[in-house]
Amino acid sequence: MDDKLFFIWKKGERVQLSKSFNSLELECKCKNPDCVEQRISKKLVENAQKVRDEYGKSITVTSGYRCPKHNKAIGSIETSQHPKGEALDITGSDLDALYGACENHFQAVGDARHNKKFIHVDTRSDRKRRWNY
Repeated sequence: MDDKLFFIWKKGERVQLSKSFNSLELECKCKNPDCVEQRISKKLVENAQKVRDEYGKSITVTSGYRCPKHNKAIGSIETSQHPKGEALDITGSDLDALYGACENHFQAVGDARHNKKFIHVDTRSDRKRRWNY
């Protein structure tokens, strides 16, 4: 991984990553004391900011970076983009409008609007990907 393509910080450190997003809301939510270094793709943050600007309302990040231990502990798949710092799960007050904005700025969009109340976005760009949870 090319570190120049990522924001890297220590867990608990507040760094403003874009106009609307800071490091605290994107870091791993685990309690593992070994989970110190955090990383998130600059492209992911840039596209998430575009979504936020188009959406025009607050967005809550329910899951950003996940350390490998946390990703496994919550039962996520091994190929998850979260431990790579390449994915976000987000929610907002109007999930249909938020989903539309996500489709405009991400190639990979997972839809959990109707059951789990979030939208997954990640930086994979090899082809358009859409799926439901």
